[in-house]
Order: sequence, then structure tokens, then C-alpha cells
Amino acid sequence: MFASAPLFAENDELKQAREAINAMEYSVAVSKLKTYLKTHPDDIRRLHLLAKTYAWDNQYEEARKVYDQLLAVDPRQVEYLNGKAQALLWSEKIGEAIPLLERRGHCSQRMQRYFAV
Repeated sequence: MFASAPLFAENDELKQAREAINAMEYSVAVSKLKTYLKTHPDDIRRLHLLAKTYAWDNQYEEARKVYDQLLAVDPRQVEYLNGKAQALLWSEKIGEAIPLLERRGHCSQRMQRYFAV
């Protein structure tokens, strides 16, 4: 018989990061993700999770920096563009967010006028 273990065992830091995110303990999650990424720097999915976690923790500048790293790898990735734009909007940097939204085609001229008010 085969054991019912997961195909890939999850790293302790990742498990603890997910638990912290679920508990809305974002600073703990950030710490765990950063520890994990020190030994797995090419794990783009977890780097993206770090960017989102920074944004959820209201650390918009840190989120923007990580989204910039992600966009350097894949400048047309919709999730990265939207995530960076959202972090900029939450930090009230609307003028910087609009070009990202335009790149995605999500920002009509009507929206631009709304943001300009």
C-alpha cells in the first residue's frame, strides 16, 4: 500500500507562513516567507505571496519593491501588474497606478477623471 503523504512535503517556514496568513498575522508571515526565500530565491510563487502579504500588512512600499522584482522577471504578468497597481492605490499613489492599469487596459478615461478628482 502507498502512504497518503503529500507528493511534496511543505517546508516548515511555508506552513507557518500560511498559518500566519490565515490568522491575519501578516508580520509573522512576512518573516517566515523571507526566511524561506533566502534558501529558495527562485521560487516566484512564494515571492508573489510575499508581495501580497506585504500589501495585506499595509507595507505598500515593500510590496511595490517585490512587485518590481516580479515584473523584472515577467513584465506582462497580469497578477503582478494588478498587485503593484493595487498597492499603489492603497498607498494613495493614484498617478503611479494609472499607467499600470492602462497597460492592462483596465483604466478608461472615465476612471482617470474620477481618480483626478
